[in-house]
Amino acid sequence: MSKRVASGEWLVASGRWTAVFLFLLAFALMMGSALRKSATVDEQSHLFRGAAYLEAGATHFLLGHPLLGSAISALPLLTEPDLRLPLDDPAWEAGNWSLAGDAFLWRINENPQRLLFLGRLPVIWLTLLLGALLFRWGRELAGPYAGALALALFLLDPNVLANGRLITGDLPLTLFFTLTVYGLWRWDVGKAGGLALAGLGLGLAGATKFNAALLVPILGMIGLWLAWRRRGRPSAAVWRPVTAVIAIGLLGWLVIWAAYGFHLWRGFLPGGAFWDDLFWELRYFDKPHGAYLFGRYGTAGWWYYFPAAFFLKTPLLTLGLLMAALGRQVFLALRRRPSSAAPLFLLLPPLIYFAASMGSSLNI
Repeated sequence: MSKRVASGEWLVASGRWTAVFLFLLAFALMMGSALRKSATVDEQSHLFRGAAYLEAGATHFLLGHPLLGSAISALPLLTEPDLRLPLDDPAWEAGNWSLAGDAFLWRINENPQRLLFLGRLPVIWLTLLLGALLFRWGRELAGPYAGALALALFLLDPNVLANGRLITGDLPLTLFFTLTVYGLWRWDVGKAGGLALAGLGLGLAGATKFNAALLVPILGMIGLWLAWRRRGRPSAAVWRPVTAVIAIGLLGWLVIWAAYGFHLWRGFLPGGAFWDDLFWELRYFDKPHGAYLFGRYGTAGWWYYFPAAFFLKTPLLTLGLLMAALGRQVFLALRRRPSSAAPLFLLLPPLIYFAASMGSSLNI
């Protein structure tokens, strides 16, 4: 028995030390890149919009995304004693985030590269926090080595290292998206705080990017499936997962409303400027957009654009392990072996996300 205990302790310790090494390596790579790389096309707009909201409460710069991601990136800028906003620039009153952001970062404030680096820091930390969440979930599902493997595949992915230090909402959304599903899984397996985590994640995701709306069908389908799996029990127990999903939705909306200062849109609808951002985004989707793929140009997009991008950009090792894991699940299903609900939580979100992306003509 003592040998088994010692072996288990060694596995846990080795998994943790592997995680520490991966965190330090990814942090060093992203920090070095954040210090050296110049601004991308979207970063100044996100950074300015977040600073304008935190410093002046401005919500009229409609960028096609909710405010939270931009505000998180702009938080370190509040430590700058001489930070200035282009309040006298005509672009401020007009809500022109492009011109106002250009003035903010490059003309009226000194050392724009420092501001850019400060804005990248929160995204780096959120990327590492997402890695910690994946490590924890993997460890809870299949042990310390599974957690370390999930962490390695995530933190060493070139896409993550590249985007994990940019001032955008992509990595923050991925963190909050994953936290939502993880929270519902924790609730399903009887662990404390699951509903609160899921509701918090849903609200933070919804206040970061609008494609967080895909969590609504994801949570709904998981809730219905969990209810169906409980058939034969008393009615209250059967419908408990559906009630839990509704509670998550209500808590999530409360978080979104809080991110917008508990303001009302046109005096009656909770959410304030969230609705202005949403309607701007819907109008944006109605316009034709240029797209390029495999030597072809068009404005209608291609259903296979994002699947092609995924398979071309994902490391071969990750694709191979993914195919092996899917094959194992198919084998277990054919053999009708009992299994936990974990595969549903892991597979349904990316499947729905893929399906939605294949129906979009916005191929950017």
